[in-house]
Amino acid sequence: LGRQEQDLRDYHAAHPDLELDTKLTLYDKGVASFRGQNIDPQKGYLGKFIKACHDGDVEYGSVLVIERMDRFSRAGAAIVVSLITQLVTSFGLKIVFLQPNEQTIDSDTVKEPMSLMYLVMEAHAAHIESERKSNWTKKNFAKKQELARSGKGLVTTRCPAWLIYNKETEGFDIKPEGKAAIEFIFNQTVAGVGQRTLCHLLNEQFKPITTPPKDNPKKIVKWNPSYVSKILNDKAVLGVYQPKRANFEAGIRELAGNPIDNYYPQIITEKLFLEAQHAKSLNKQIQKSKRVEFVNLLSGKIYCLSDGSTMQLQTSRRKRPDGSVYIQRRLGSYLYAQTKKGCP
Repeated sequence: LGRQEQDLRDYHAAHPDLELDTKLTLYDKGVASFRGQNIDPQKGYLGKFIKACHDGDVEYGSVLVIERMDRFSRAGAAIVVSLITQLVTSFGLKIVFLQPNEQTIDSDTVKEPMSLMYLVMEAHAAHIESERKSNWTKKNFAKKQELARSGKGLVTTRCPAWLIYNKETEGFDIKPEGKAAIEFIFNQTVAGVGQRTLCHLLNEQFKPITTPPKDNPKKIVKWNPSYVSKILNDKAVLGVYQPKRANFEAGIRELAGNPIDNYYPQIITEKLFLEAQHAKSLNKQIQKSKRVEFVNLLSGKIYCLSDGSTMQLQTSRRKRPDGSVYIQRRLGSYLYAQTKKGCP
């Protein structure tokens, strides 16, 4: 990112007649351009930028400066050429690629055979490079699994929050506070304590074992029902590691091979784990019988136009003027509900 910002400053210095627009953010952190995710206006800033062009927020005739083709997209020549043609012809943009040699594409040059060939060759090269790296990653991932199953290595040094990787032993150590919290969660669940009550007890007696995200180090972290539920369903507490990989087409992480036993240190016994599953299912049946059935068919399908996050169904009780009570259900920004930074 620093390298690209320096290139932008150098280009701006060479073209002082241009005014730098800092209102739009075009940097994607961890969004796969190879799979076309950065084109999605809900996920990637290239998609948001194209939408901004459609909405008239990008001035006609603006110059879009890009380090090289693979910074724009790696989705394949046909998609890339189509996107660039749309940007330069429909919105009057001039697109400047700085590397390997400075090349400007606009509504006139895009029609020239040499410019079109440049786009096709550079886009194809970017796609092939990503495809090659993707294949390497898959093969490397499979090889690491084989070694881990035979006890000769690890798939990844990432581990659950109650463990920590030890560089000297090349294994995992148990955090004492993490072990105590995990045991408390399972024992209380077996005793019939619900997850919301359990979260209150955890926040009173245990510090959170998770840490704030790197991009928001000041975020206050607390025990919450979704994380407790995740722990109760996670066989990592038994020492089991389940390899997973990203399915970019479906937008989910899916299982990749069979679970690997004895990968992590075991925190609780299998007996306690199974007792907790049974108690949890009984509690779910009780809770289900207490409430009126309601299914949100649009869960995860509706996005807030203002901040791009999914819309969360919020349920509350309201009183009518005559004193009777009714259930109100409305959609709200999930980002705002979690951080108070999204659309209110």
